[in-house]
Amino acid sequence: MRLFSTFLAVLCLVAALVACASPAPIASGSAEWEVTLVDHSIRPAQWRVPANHLLSVTLKNEDPQAHTLYVLSRSYASPWDEADRAAVIASVEVPAGETLLWQFTSPQAAGEYDVIAAPPLAEEGMVAVLLVVQPTELK
Repeated sequence: MRLFSTFLAVLCLVAALVACASPAPIASGSAEWEVTLVDHSIRPAQWRVPANHLLSVTLKNEDPQAHTLYVLSRSYASPWDEADRAAVIASVEVPAGETLLWQFTSPQAAGEYDVIAAPPLAEEGMVAVLLVVQPTELK
């Protein structure tokens, strides 16, 4: 019986260490999460967030070039123009190979908002969707 108790204690210790070593998955609608820029893509491609919340996004740029991301208040239509510039809610530049924290407040209105990389990468598919929901829809 003592051997079993020792085994169980070691197993619990290993589980605790593994939990500390790997980050917890981001809960749906969380205001904090990680996004990776890699192979000219934005991963994950959909960010479900609560309306009117301060968002904290850890951006990891694994590409060999800097990327500028824009959150737009409307759908993006190529080519990039003054209407797109006027629709920018938030933006950030992430240097190549760097990780940084991007904080901005999500829109008050529920809906889908485009997150794009600076053109021409947006046209090549480097896009994501900021899905804004009311807090009551998060449960």
